[in-house]
Amino acid sequence: MSEFGPLARIMVAVLGLSVTAAGCSNTAAPPSQSTQVTLELGWVPAMSFTAFGATAQALQMEDDSDLRIELIPFRSSSDVLLALINGDIDMGTIGFAAVASALTKGDVPAKYVAGVSFGYSDLLARTGVSISSWEDVKGLNVGVTQGSSEYVKLTVAMASHGLSLVEDTQYTNVATAANLSLGLQSGDLDVVVSYAPFSSQAIVDGYAVALPALQKDLDEGFVSSTGILVTDAAIAQKSSAIQTFVDMYVDKVDEFLEDVSAISAAWQGFQDTDPAVVAEAFERVKPSYTMDESLARKVPPTLVEFEVISSDTSTELGEMFVYSFLEEATGLTAAELGAASD
Repeated sequence: MSEFGPLARIMVAVLGLSVTAAGCSNTAAPPSQSTQVTLELGWVPAMSFTAFGATAQALQMEDDSDLRIELIPFRSSSDVLLALINGDIDMGTIGFAAVASALTKGDVPAKYVAGVSFGYSDLLARTGVSISSWEDVKGLNVGVTQGSSEYVKLTVAMASHGLSLVEDTQYTNVATAANLSLGLQSGDLDVVVSYAPFSSQAIVDGYAVALPALQKDLDEGFVSSTGILVTDAAIAQKSSAIQTFVDMYVDKVDEFLEDVSAISAAWQGFQDTDPAVVAEAFERVKPSYTMDESLARKVPPTLVEFEVISSDTSTELGEMFVYSFLEEATGLTAAELGAASD
């Protein structure tokens, strides 16, 4: 700190003089430089992403850490992706389908560094609506978020039975899972594709029922996972911080896979949820850090086939997988973690 008082410093500034010009050999010491690194994380608070959120929360609680974590909630994965492309966040939970679509419009300057989940989605009918086959869905009020993995899954499943979502139903594009639930409650929607906790809550509260006979087609027709996407800029400038995050993330996933009560408690830390809803959801929703590159490369051609996107971006998407952070965290090879062999 300078030996000059506030008034003296003001006078020096006014007179246009410097300490050196005044003939003083005592110069001010340079300000201390903070070594703290900030990672800004975007996510949709969904049960599938609990391990991601829990990792961020655990790192936030490390007071002596040089890593500062900001966990920012978004309404949809598309919103997370937009924020990431714009440079507003460093990393986020984003599905392969959303990135495959974005790549048709231009470059996505980011890389996948870990997996999150296998994108489990739930097909629900409003209680009282009788559905035993896909033919029964014809003419009904169907709600799903356009462009989402849920939208693609429903489109593919219906197409496998000769039906079109747009032409054979009263389709409504609903922006959020919360609004899908409201549509079922109000009677405006007969069928939706949603995800936990919203889908589980609807079942537990009794205003929706699962459709197991049709769910199988939804699960097997189109499989798309979600991963942790990190900007190229963050990888270049904050690689050590990213490795710290991935290290703890791998530990959290392993812990949660071994102990359902641990992941249930972690979720409750984000959103106070009926224990029955949590138990129902985590019977099906499982975290994962592996990244199946071959599976990801199949996503764009399927989106093209069903006219969700205009061009096949499988090559570009495949080039966005980086396994080095997971390799360091797990001791496994890229091939063991899901890297394609070709």
